[in-house]
Amino acid sequence: MNLCYHWLDANGHMVVEDGQKTSLFSYPGTRIPLVANVVAPLILGSYILILTLVQEGHFLFENKGSEFLPAKVKVVVTADSDGVGN
Repeated sequence: MNLCYHWLDANGHMVVEDGQKTSLFSYPGTRIPLVANVVAPLILGSYILILTLVQEGHFLFENKGSEFLPAKVKVVVTADSDGVGN
């Protein structure tokens, strides 16, 4: 099972579908700390980030009725950004 993400624009249209995946290694019902790599869209602006689970080769959990919490994100450039991971 993997964690993946989608980016939607401010109007709810898909910008990135099934972004970079993060493997989840655990037993059902257990809690684990997780560090996930999420790559922001290249174009600056307001977006909606949706994290979801995927069973590779089978289904996305969101398509099976799983709920998710969308997060509003603003992609900006800062003075200390080097364009790689910041």
